[in-house]
Amino acid sequence: MKLSKLVFECVRDSITLPNSIDYISFINGAYDSNKDYVNQISGVFGALNLALSRLFDSNKTLYSTKEVDVNGNQFEFDNGDVVNVVQLGKKSFKRLEFRNLNQGKLIHILDSNVPSKVIVEYKPKIPHFDIEDMKSITLDEDNKYIVKDNNIELEDFGISDNMCPYIKEFVKAQLIEFIDPALSNNHNNRAEQYFQGIRQASTSFYQSKIAVKEKIWL
Repeated sequence: MKLSKLVFECVRDSITLPNSIDYISFINGAYDSNKDYVNQISGVFGALNLALSRLFDSNKTLYSTKEVDVNGNQFEFDNGDVVNVVQLGKKSFKRLEFRNLNQGKLIHILDSNVPSKVIVEYKPKIPHFDIEDMKSITLDEDNKYIVKDNNIELEDFGISDNMCPYIKEFVKAQLIEFIDPALSNNHNNRAEQYFQGIRQASTSFYQSKIAVKEKIWL
């Protein structure tokens, strides 16, 4: 799901706005003159970022893979938390032992025979989103504003479509906390149950066999 679509649905389901609210008008800024909307959209992003952080820290966000070049025994990597470094063969793969250096931005492979390219399995970093990530505003040739959906796909950050309804439930709880604490608590408890029910992310490179490196004679 797009970031802008999720924010729109959070606003639509949690905030009282004109009945004719629709996604295109929302992106084009039709409600940006509404002070209540401006205040509430800030609340949506605050709750949304908190929900995404919870999913990331509890290892519920999905892993991604990327092929990278290796220089000697090291490579730089700033896309997220490295889970596995893998050497692919024609019919199998080998997981390489590695260490994180420079606060995780430099990866040092400990194996002696290192290929020039490896596959990195990692947990994508989730940025702190705000309204500027949802849409961009520029001027056309006639100096008129043009609003463009930035099309940020949440799946690129390990957030699946199935997680989005749970995130909306969490956001709703945060937005109505001061209006109706009891109802907010109900929504929050439900969201927490949903979050706990999400399976933790797991590797695509399961170990299928054990290799003996050396024999010890007694």
